[in-house]
Amino acid sequence: MTFLEEMVFRIFLMFQLCYLGYSEPQFVSSFCIQKSGSYSKNSLYQDNLSLVFSNLTSAASIKGFANFTADEGVDKVYALFYCRGDLNLSDCSNCVETATSRIVYECPNKKEAIVFFEECTLRYANRSIFSLEEEDPNDWSYSEAMVSDKDQFNDVLTAAMSGPMNQAAYNSSKRGFSTGATTNSSANQTVYCLAQCTPDILGSPCHKCLLAALDNLIDEGRTKMSLFMPSCQVMYSLAPFFSIKQEPNSSPNDPGLKSPADALPLPSTGNSKTYIAVGVTAALGLCIMLFALWFWLCKRRVTMKREKTQQISHNVQSTFTYEELALATDNFSRANVLGQGGFGFVYKGILPNGIEVAVKQLRTGSAQGEREFQAEVEIISLVHHRHLVSLVGYCISGDQRLLVYEFIPNKTMEFHLHGDENPSMIWQTRLKIALGAAKGLTYLHEECYPKIIHRDIKAANILIDDEFNAKVADFGLAKFFLDTDTHVSTRVVGTFGYLAPEYAASGKLTEKSDVFSFGVVLLELITGRRPVDRFRRFQDDGMVEWARPLLKQALEGRIFNDIVDPRLKEYNPFEMAQMIACAAACVRISARQRPQMSQVLQTLEGNLSAEDLLKESTTDNDMFNKISDDGSSSQHKEDLHKLGKLALQSSHTQSTDKFSASTSELVSTSSTENQPDTLEL
Repeated sequence: MTFLEEMVFRIFLMFQLCYLGYSEPQFVSSFCIQKSGSYSKNSLYQDNLSLVFSNLTSAASIKGFANFTADEGVDKVYALFYCRGDLNLSDCSNCVETATSRIVYECPNKKEAIVFFEECTLRYANRSIFSLEEEDPNDWSYSEAMVSDKDQFNDVLTAAMSGPMNQAAYNSSKRGFSTGATTNSSANQTVYCLAQCTPDILGSPCHKCLLAALDNLIDEGRTKMSLFMPSCQVMYSLAPFFSIKQEPNSSPNDPGLKSPADALPLPSTGNSKTYIAVGVTAALGLCIMLFALWFWLCKRRVTMKREKTQQISHNVQSTFTYEELALATDNFSRANVLGQGGFGFVYKGILPNGIEVAVKQLRTGSAQGEREFQAEVEIISLVHHRHLVSLVGYCISGDQRLLVYEFIPNKTMEFHLHGDENPSMIWQTRLKIALGAAKGLTYLHEECYPKIIHRDIKAANILIDDEFNAKVADFGLAKFFLDTDTHVSTRVVGTFGYLAPEYAASGKLTEKSDVFSFGVVLLELITGRRPVDRFRRFQDDGMVEWARPLLKQALEGRIFNDIVDPRLKEYNPFEMAQMIACAAACVRISARQRPQMSQVLQTLEGNLSAEDLLKESTTDNDMFNKISDDGSSSQHKEDLHKLGKLALQSSHTQSTDKFSASTSELVSTSSTENQPDTLEL
């Protein structure tokens, strides 16, 4: 930092301290959960903890709440943070970064701990802590000053807190955070209140938590007090302490309560108006000048920071310069091309430390490519799972956009299942791939907040490592999805044959759209057929419609021969029945009738019976032919014909391309000759 920058920074910091009350995160307390046990130094649990802390710190710069998990089994770590809702992202990021250091200092080697700051709460555990309403452990902070009339103040406090608590719990647009201010005219007191829950427990659980917190504050008689719980927090003070984002509340049942604006004294008249005007103008001018200088310095620091390497995950995830990637790929040599997609080339590269990577170079000037780049960096850099392809890093240099992935040498599920010269995949390999992909998708839907909808689940986007473990790839079309959303309306993109009918027809996207696509993947593993194949059009409606009666026949009569891949000579009948049940449930036309991915995973693992899966996800006996409320069967088939025609036309016009547009195919070196590209419909 230059001398000028340092001076401006100090002046602005003094301005914040004097006029805005800004300070470093205020530590309240920490709790080390002894009963959860301890981890060893340099253990896998410690590595996973470092990983989730890194992800939480990164997430805090773009949102005020996030949760993450790392690894599986006994060393799995669950972690989350939430910042006070009126905190800006810079202060939120600062608080979370401070909290990750403080919690390790306060609770060394503990498998579960929580730390409370006035500005944020951070916790981790070796058990699931997501979407749970938990009130212990808890702590409070308070002022030593007392109110004059405790009983009267209790009534005012209860009335003042009711509005923010209801808004935080039941108004989804508030995202679990609400404030309010109420004045008692008889006591000439204004009570400023704040209520907040983690956004994953909105509704009754949130309100229950806030009520429990408020019960701990009543009868204390303090002029300022805060109660911190793992799932919620409440605060009040007789002085402003938050940025008011809504109109002050007043109770219609108490004539003695009025808004703070009504309680303010009127300014004096005469010459004092002139002095006030001059003073305000001078102060405002100074503020604007300082803010402009500060904004310029912040922008400059952000620009410089983008050029530096930053640790985003436990691997070598970072930013790269264009020159570094040119060196890694031998100046983007044609000999290193893994594939060509709709928005660029992918090259094999070797980093200076010897790690092999796949470098995707997006075509310059492509708006869709720019959207995919932003989606990949925003989403995949914040998630980590053994069944998701990792983003090693990225590069922004002028108009160049490059993504660097881990290199998966064993190509894709599509290559091994549909390659003409490849030996037929044995049953255990097919089941292993299905389980891996299901675990990755379950993580995106049910263990990330906000949940992530992939939008392009297909065989070409499931990469295979040397041990035939599956990894879900290509997050260029992925979307965040909040629990409060019923659906997300968006343009229709994806690959024909895998598109859920309600999404293809209306653009209404939910996680059940991914479930349908995964059902198609299961059908591919079962039947050995492609979803759409212009060289073997077993039915105009595609593989799913062709398979529906055969799925019913297989489950009702245990007759598998007509639907199972004829190349599959040996398989476990129980496991086959489980996978067929999963496929049948996933490809139901009605989105509401499809199961959650966690249910599909349990069924594939044998922990949930096929009968229970079909029973839990529908109450209709006609489980395979039920049509959704979105349209009739004839309309559904008409939509399929239209989309099929478009897809086949697209595949004809692009038949000269050697490689598919799927990012995953590029990463894994596979190609698809008969499969239509990802389309925007």
